[in-house]
Amino acid sequence: MIRLSSEKGFTLIELVVALVGFVVLAMVVAPKITTANDQAKIAACKQNQQLITCACTFYYAVHNSDSHSDRLSAFPSKLSDLTPDYLEEIPHCPGGGRYIYGAASGMVTCSEISHARY
Repeated sequence: MIRLSSEKGFTLIELVVALVGFVVLAMVVAPKITTANDQAKIAACKQNQQLITCACTFYYAVHNSDSHSDRLSAFPSKLSDLTPDYLEEIPHCPGGGRYIYGAASGMVTCSEISHARY
C-alpha cells in the first residue's frame, strides 16, 4: 500500500499562500524603489545645476581679471560659451527637463518643477 503523506511537493494552498506573500512584498517594495529612483534623478539634476553655475562663476572670474580688462565684464551669454574651456559638455537633466540659464546672474534652473534649483 502506498502512503499519500510521503509524496513530495507542495499543496495548492501552500503555493497560493506563498504567491500572496510575494505579491504583498512587491506592493510594499515597488513604491520605495520608484521613489528612490526619482530622488536620485533630482539629486543628479541639482548637482548638474551647481556644476554649470560654478563654471559660469569661473568664466566670470576669468573675464573680469586685469588681463581681460578690455572685454565686457559679464557671465557667458549662452551656456555653449562654457565649452570646451570650462565644461567638456553641457550636462542634461536626467529627469527630462531642460536647464534655463540666466545670463545676468549666471544662475541655472531646471524646467522640471521638482528640480527647480539647487
